Amino acid sequence: MKIYWYKLYADYGPGHQSHSEEYISSYKILKGVAAGEIWSEWAEDKGFDDAVGNIKLVRKLPEKVRLRKIEEYKDEYCNARDMLNALKEGK
Repeated sequence: MKIYWYKLYADYGPGHQSHSEEYISSYKILKGVAAGEIWSEWAEDKGFDDAVGNIKLVRKLPEKVRLRKIEEYKDEYCNARDMLNALKEGK
């Protein structure tokens, strides 16, 4: 299964002096309204005021982001494994 990586980015606040970006994954190509809705929800969830920005498909993650994602998914995997083992043991 193919995974597509997207960069969400926004400038926000008075005069748009603040900047934020985040990388997300999807199993499908995001276009048009769907991509716009994801960006809008992201900006709203972050609480950005007067945000302007976009979402764009990226060919590959920047190395620093890729390494951070590996650590995050390792942690999620370990936590899920521990929870499954505890549930199997009836704890």
